[in-house]
Order: sequence, then C-alpha cells, then structure tokens
Amino acid sequence: MIHATPTRISSHKSSDEITTQLKTLSTVLAGFVILLALIVLVGWRFDIVSLKSVVPDLVPMKANAAICFFLAGVFLVLFGINPEGRRTYHVRQACAFGIILIGLLTLVEHISGSGIGIDQLLFSVEEEVTGISNPGRMAPNTSFIFILLGTSLLLIGLRRVDDQRPSQLLALIVFLFAAVAWIGYTTGAQSFEGISSFTRMAVPSTIAFMLIGVAALCARPNAGFMSTLTSDNAGGVAARRLLPAALGLPLVLLWLKSAGEGAGLYAYDVGTWLLVLVSLLVFGLLIWLTVRPLEKADTKLKKTAAELARSNSELENFAYIASHDLKQPLRKIKGYTKLLAEQYRGKLDPEADEFMDYTVDSAERMQELIDDLLAYSRISTDEKSLTPVDSGQICDDAIADLDVAINESHAKVDHGEMPQVTVDPAQLEQVFLNLLGNSIKFNNGKSPRVHIEAERENGNWVFSVQDNGIGIEPEYRERIFEIFKRLSSRDQYEGSGLGLAICKKVVERHGGQIWLESKPGVGSTFYFTIPAVKEEDVNVG
Repeated sequence: MIHATPTRISSHKSSDEITTQLKTLSTVLAGFVILLALIVLVGWRFDIVSLKSVVPDLVPMKANAAICFFLAGVFLVLFGINPEGRRTYHVRQACAFGIILIGLLTLVEHISGSGIGIDQLLFSVEEEVTGISNPGRMAPNTSFIFILLGTSLLLIGLRRVDDQRPSQLLALIVFLFAAVAWIGYTTGAQSFEGISSFTRMAVPSTIAFMLIGVAALCARPNAGFMSTLTSDNAGGVAARRLLPAALGLPLVLLWLKSAGEGAGLYAYDVGTWLLVLVSLLVFGLLIWLTVRPLEKADTKLKKTAAELARSNSELENFAYIASHDLKQPLRKIKGYTKLLAEQYRGKLDPEADEFMDYTVDSAERMQELIDDLLAYSRISTDEKSLTPVDSGQICDDAIADLDVAINESHAKVDHGEMPQVTVDPAQLEQVFLNLLGNSIKFNNGKSPRVHIEAERENGNWVFSVQDNGIGIEPEYRERIFEIFKRLSSRDQYEGSGLGLAICKKVVERHGGQIWLESKPGVGSTFYFTIPAVKEEDVNVG
C-alpha cells in the first residue's frame, strides 16, 4: 500500500529553517528591547528628557517599566542562546518572577491608593516634572500588561510544559494591548492609549511591548499555535504570508496616515480614503499571491491522490492474483518434497535428509505467508456488506477455532458480555483469531490467561483483549501494526508478521482504531473500536 505525503510548495523554506529564523528573530528583538530599556534608564539617571521618551511632550517610559523590559529581554536572550540550559534556568525564571512582582506591586499601589515606594525606589521624581498625579509610577494598564508578559515568559521557560498555547496567547494579548495604545497615539484617539494622563502608556513602552510580544511568540516557534506558522504545508505558507501583514500593516498605515496629516500633505478625509485604498490593494495582492500556488498545489495533490488510488487498487489486485496463483506450484513443491523425505530418508546421507527438512519447512512457511497475504488483500478486494451480528458468538467461534492451541498451552480464554455490532462477520472473526492467537503464542512460560471485554464509549464499542504474556516495549507499539514487522525471530515464535497488520486494516475498514497498552513481562492489552451503528447492508471503502 502506497501512502501520500503532505504537499509541500517547493519554493518555500523548510520547517526547520523557518523555526531557526524565528528563534533568531526572537533573540534580536529581545536584544533591541534591552538596548531601549538601558537608554531609558540612562535618561532617568542623568535626567535627559529626550532619552526617556522618543516623542517630546508625551509621557516618558517609567524607570520601573524600563527595568521590567530589561528583565524580559534578558530572559528571551538567555532562552534563545540555550533554552535547555540548567545554569540559566533559575536566572530566567527569576527575571519572569521579577516582572510579575513589579507589575503586581504597582497595581496594588493604584488600587489601594497608598504608596509602597516601589515607583521611587531608584529615582526620586517630583510631581512637576511629569505633570501627573503619580510621579515615577507606571500606569495601571502598563502594570497589568507586565503581569501578563511575566506569566507568559514563566510558562515559556518551564522545562516540562509541552503545550505552549497559553504562553503564546498571553504574548499575543500583550502585543494587541500595545497595538491599541499605538493606534491611540497615531490617530490622536486618547481613549485608546489611556483614560486621561493617569493611565496613558508611554510611546517607548508601546513600542517595547509590541517588540517583546513578538519575541515571546517566536521563542518556541515549533510548539503551540506557532507550529502552524512554521509548518511547511499549505496552511503554514498562507499563515506566514497573511498573519504578519494582518497584524503589522494596519499599525504602519495608521502611523503614515497620521504623519501625512500632521505634515499637511493631505486632509483627514483624504488620509482615510488612502488608508482604505492601500489596505485593499495590499491585502488583495497578498491573498492572490497566496492562493495561486495553493491552487496549483491542490490540483497536483488531487491528481496524485487519484494516481495513488489507482496504483493501490492495482497493487492489491496483483497481490491477490499473485498469491492465489503461487499456491498451486508451492503445494506441489511441498508435496513432492515430503514424498522424497518419506521414501529416501536414511537411504541418502544425513545432510540430504537435513536439506529435505529445510525445504519442507520453507515451503510450509511460504504457504503460511501466502495465506496471510491473500487474507490481507481480500480485506479490500473481497468486501462484503456489513450486517448486525452478535460479537460474542463471533468471539466464541474464534475460540473454538483455536481449541488445539488453547489445549496445548493450557490457556484460559474467556469474555464478558459482548454487544451486537454491524460488521463483516468473517473479518471480525479474523481480528479475534489474530489477537487471541498472539496472546496464546507470546507467553512467558506460564499458562496464558486471556480475557475479552467490550464497553460503550463516545458512540463506539471499545473491545479489549488482555493477556499475561511477554509484553511489548513502548517504542514498538506503533511498529507492530506495520506489514511484515516482527519483534522476534521466526525461531522463537512462528508467524508471518502480517497478523496485526490485518487487524489494523480490518478495524480501519470498519471506521475504527486499534492500539496497544503493554508492560514488558506483565502482559498486553489490545484495544480496537467498532462504531456503534445499527444500519444494515452498509459498504465501507
């Protein structure tokens, strides 16, 4: 069976290259934020107004805010250099805790109306210098955003957290809050950036929040929501082209519109018209450039899928015909070799007797393999209508067919209450035969114990076949369902390596799944699902 692989657009970079570039971008942006924070702190230290705020007559970045940005930048730089480093782990997490602590204490000052003194810790600021009610204290909205940022960094730095969606969501919220403040500054809408001077966010803080938000998003680009952005499939290509424009282009255009109006190049209504026109043109062009290669890739994928379907059908028919036609000559080889062994055993030298035994054994193994190949190919080529049957009766039939193996191994096989299911009866019996046969065969020297159960769960019947056999190591639990995959030699355990592959194909043909839970030396439990439907004469492809 040939399987299709996800379509990639060859003109684009691989997922690993994109991941590396985004990690580098995170480190670079964090470094820029560190530099900005240091410039602001120098401005406060030497009372240089131009260094505190990039825009004259507007609120400067507070010293505590600069410290928080410095800590955030240090965190992301250290994380980018060595994300798994043990020596820097505690330093990084301390930076994140520090940001949260400063934000919380400042927010408590605003809520309680009392001064803890944190805003005057490094630099004493007189009220007339800033013209605001709380000199040196960053705004409450800024404090809240720092709490979100610190929490995001804290989650990013945790060693054993695979799900990065919460941290990335917080980083995105930080970016959007800053973007709203930026829109307020560029459009002159004061309600966006703050409510009076009490909650106004400084322009450097707005820029730093946007940069650090993007840096935090790019810190783990191969996990969480960002994994879509870095993937090399069609969705990743579309996301990389459209999302940066959707997040950044409006902010740039609003700034250009405001700058043009301020310079007297055009009036407000003309600026608004230009903003809408440019937005339509740019996004229309981006969508067109994105859709065209995706459309070509989709056409190619459909063509490839049709060719694969035809090829798989031909391969299945070939396997069936070849296996069927091989049985007759193989039967003759096996029969005549047995006759030779019976008539001439002892009359030739011992080596000749050994050769004949090898030939008979090989013919028997080949016949077993051909029978299993026929069974595997018939799952698709010999499909029958699905009918409601008693799975308990089918299980009993399988147990009866294995009577000889059960008696020889002194096995005990039983089952609980079994439901009625809509299946191909012969194929379901084949699944029970293979799973029960394996449970009996792969024992650890003691009498096999096998128990079968069925439970209703989420619209499916979940069947379980539990044994006390040798068990399977975790790394092999997927491999055993592949065709011809064996974990032991033929000298240890007989078999063609097709049994579990047949089970998987039958279960999937019925719209179910099969999996394994096992503990080496203790036993295994195979699970498979059958949809709990009651429709008759249903064909499944």
